[in-house]
Amino acid sequence: MENIDFSKIKNLFGDGREKYLLLFAVGILMLIISQGGSKNNKKDAVVSNSTFETENISFYEERIERKLQNLIESIEGVKKCKVMITLKNGTEKVVQSDSEINEKKETGDRNYEEIQKRNNTLVLKDENSEYPYITKEIMPQVEGVVVVAKGSKNTEVKNEIILLVQALFDVETHKISIAEMK
Repeated sequence: MENIDFSKIKNLFGDGREKYLLLFAVGILMLIISQGGSKNNKKDAVVSNSTFETENISFYEERIERKLQNLIESIEGVKKCKVMITLKNGTEKVVQSDSEINEKKETGDRNYEEIQKRNNTLVLKDENSEYPYITKEIMPQVEGVVVVAKGSKNTEVKNEIILLVQALFDVETHKISIAEMK
């Protein structure tokens, strides 16, 4: 078996900037390859993105409702329940941007250095569209909760449900409705 001289391999990739440039080039190449040959126009990309967002919010809402239903059904005195949640607005997307700010300073008698602000959003491009680089997505907040439960006539059970909902979602009491199931 032949011994490998790692110092020669290390020198092949260079030091400092060359390594980062090589990694950047490989990353761009992988991004291009992953895009494949898809040729969507901008309008199609926007429609599919909004459809995806609506489905994503719907899935998020259903998941929260199921989890809340399971928690409420585990409360002593509740035999069965149904839950409905309403959400405030849609998701909020935070984009990557860099800012440059220059301040205004007094330099002498009525002479000032001006303030200059610049905010650049990082934009990703493919063949036919541009879109901002999203660093995080904030899901919508719960606005109201309705619970229909067997056993909720009992005041203690009703209060337990209200406290549970408030603890989970920080929803005001008047936006929580509890009703007895038939």
